[in-house]
Amino acid sequence: MRRIPRLLTVFGAMALCGAAAVPTAAADTGRSPAVEDYGYPGAAQVLADRGITLLKGDGHITFVTCSGTGLIEVRSTNVPGDHGSDLYHYCFKIDGPVGDLTLNIPNAYQVKGDNHDVQATVTVNDKTSTVAVDKNGWTGVGVGAGPDPATLLEIKATGGSSTPPATDYPYLAKVAVGAPTSANGRGCTGFLVAPRWLATATSCFADDPASPGTVQAGAPSQASTATFPNGEVATITSLTPRTERDFVLAQLSKPVTDIAPALLGSAVPAVGDNLTVVGYGRTASTWAPLQPHAGAYSVGSVDATTVAVSASVDTCKGDAGGPALRNGQIVAISSVSAQHGCFGSAAGTSGSTEVRTDDLASWIKQTTGAHNGPLQNGMNLTKCLDAQTFQAGTVTGTVQVWDCNGGPQQSWSGAADTQLHNGMVTTKCLDAQTLDGRTLTGSIQVWDCNGGPQQQWILDPSNHTLHNGMDNTKCLDAQTLDGKTLTGSMQVWSCNGGPQQQWF
Repeated sequence: MRRIPRLLTVFGAMALCGAAAVPTAAADTGRSPAVEDYGYPGAAQVLADRGITLLKGDGHITFVTCSGTGLIEVRSTNVPGDHGSDLYHYCFKIDGPVGDLTLNIPNAYQVKGDNHDVQATVTVNDKTSTVAVDKNGWTGVGVGAGPDPATLLEIKATGGSSTPPATDYPYLAKVAVGAPTSANGRGCTGFLVAPRWLATATSCFADDPASPGTVQAGAPSQASTATFPNGEVATITSLTPRTERDFVLAQLSKPVTDIAPALLGSAVPAVGDNLTVVGYGRTASTWAPLQPHAGAYSVGSVDATTVAVSASVDTCKGDAGGPALRNGQIVAISSVSAQHGCFGSAAGTSGSTEVRTDDLASWIKQTTGAHNGPLQNGMNLTKCLDAQTFQAGTVTGTVQVWDCNGGPQQSWSGAADTQLHNGMVTTKCLDAQTLDGRTLTGSIQVWDCNGGPQQQWILDPSNHTLHNGMDNTKCLDAQTLDGKTLTGSMQVWSCNGGPQQQWF
């Protein structure tokens, strides 16, 4: 896509809406998922020209001409007895603080490092090992270190300098599903919709991105992460996909509290509208941009779940899940495209398809307002709402804030704006004690679930407070000694929006 470089949850999962199957990418003639598969662009030509095989990588180690300084260099005998100065001299450039590339260079005998911490994986006589490469110096491998030839299999770099860029889209995230060099590694774009929730494309999590309907609710099949522009990284623990479109809500392992969620629009896109599409995908000239990019797209047609858009360059691999904004509000996400003009693509046709989100705002709010897991206190995120136990499996009835430990007594589940069941005894609910069934005493307990208003907890997503259903002016509150130090005790108290009343 033509891009302008930019210096550039709240809880659980609910039942899905809609019963129709997700359309496959094949339904869009000539278009494929805009999911990064990490396959090396132009590898066939490099193999034909230089005789080396480039396989997969994160896009930050690329094969370049051997000129200048600051390169990773590899020397190979390739043909025994032939030591031409350039023919078997290969160079690579690292773009960014880290990089990873799998490849196959036979008969490698020396590797030269740059300023990164570089490791080379080689195989000698069917035994694979990893060698630390000297910074800005040559390290022998294979016949360069012993009598037997080596095949270079991987170059991995860490330790480069990095400064998080200023951004117009702080809620944007780079989504990684599996390792870039793994068989099913995937890369996409997502955006924060609530402190514990990210929205992105379901196709990113599918074994076959062209079949997003195969993705089931629950934990992703591969280790998955979301990295935000400020450098914060969160693990993706659970997926809640839509059944009729390429859209999924991904629950995060921890709340992201210092980034404001994206604004969601509710007006239907119209033909002729101009949308700003943002993503971490390939550009016309770059495999893996370090910063997100934005481009202007025109709406050509609109149907029940998708929007067709066009620009001089399509959305590209890695853009899937990236937001499409109108007047600063998100109304769609990138899904499939012809990938015309994208780096490594020779597509003759053009066009991109966005999945509509304008009609999902209420479902997103409902889903992210449910809860399933720990409740961390906003004053100290290492402290969790805890049902005290007398012995294993028995709750005493008393509630406290305690060091988060992942125990079932610290797990709370329930639909939005209703009861919170305790994970150790699911028939017990978080309960605000009453004097006469109508007046709150201020004390909190776990009690037999009965559906009463004192057991209802209403989330205010603007400040992450939980209001009691019997008296909406009273909130779940962790008591403090001095306004800064938690005592461990719990109460319901007049809602004031303080961090001790915030729950993530």
